[in-house]
Amino acid sequence: MKYHVENEFEIESQIEIADVKKLEIDILRTFVAFCNEHGLKYFLAGGTLIGAARHNGFVPWDDDMDVSMPRPDFERFRELTKNGTLGRYEIRSISLTPDVYARPFDRIVDPRYMTRVKVDQVYISPWLDVHALDGLPTDEKEDRAHWAKARWNKRFSRWTRTRFCDEKSKIKGLLKRLVFWPVYLRGPHHYANELTKLAKTYDFYESEYIAAFVAGYGHKERMPRYYFTDGEEKMWFEGILCSVPPHWDLELAHMYKNYNSLPPKKKRVVHMVRAWKLKTPLNRFLDLIEEKDESAKSGEDA
Repeated sequence: MKYHVENEFEIESQIEIADVKKLEIDILRTFVAFCNEHGLKYFLAGGTLIGAARHNGFVPWDDDMDVSMPRPDFERFRELTKNGTLGRYEIRSISLTPDVYARPFDRIVDPRYMTRVKVDQVYISPWLDVHALDGLPTDEKEDRAHWAKARWNKRFSRWTRTRFCDEKSKIKGLLKRLVFWPVYLRGPHHYANELTKLAKTYDFYESEYIAAFVAGYGHKERMPRYYFTDGEEKMWFEGILCSVPPHWDLELAHMYKNYNSLPPKKKRVVHMVRAWKLKTPLNRFLDLIEEKDESAKSGEDA
């Protein structure tokens, strides 16, 4: 295997995924303390919210973390952390680290460590994803059009970040590249920026419905705003008292139906497969796609 990297990094030792979870808990603790200090609204989100509701911490097979913030608080968080750090952690965003990061949400990472993620074979420092909550159109026809634009931007962005458009067939992937060549010329940053502009179209506090618009669930994310603004609620997550949507139960039922029941074993997806402590902390985020080096393999076989 040959890893196409932008910075070389040296491994000090391999660590367990349980150790990665401890690192991510500390990232969350730092984030929560920062938000409390500056009066920023945030909520546990996705599997992290399920974990708090069902396990008072991580879902046993989960190994990443998500929070969401109303767009005004998200933008203020960005302004307060425009130096690119949060305590000893680093922030990756399309504005702070455009040379190595092209996502429409922010990510807080611990650069002292590296993990290998199963999906797409990417390498990422232990992380906490921070998503903005944005307003949505009330009109059904307008709402469908709004999400349709988002789907195409997400799709194009994903294609530009993968070698063969996620196709198992390299021939099919190459044909897609030929047909959609203008898409690749624009690059992932273009589509991430377009998605962000689209997300900001409707004000969070003036909209009846809202969503983590740039997240991966699509129209399923559409929920009444009062789920998030009708009071305050807290839950424990691994010993940290965290904010959750006031109507967290309605949100989880909306997103996951019977969220109190464990999913079938085949759906208990583990993201990380290996993790390491680095000799020298990375001074910027690495999102590295693993690629087979056939020539090197042939040489080894010889």
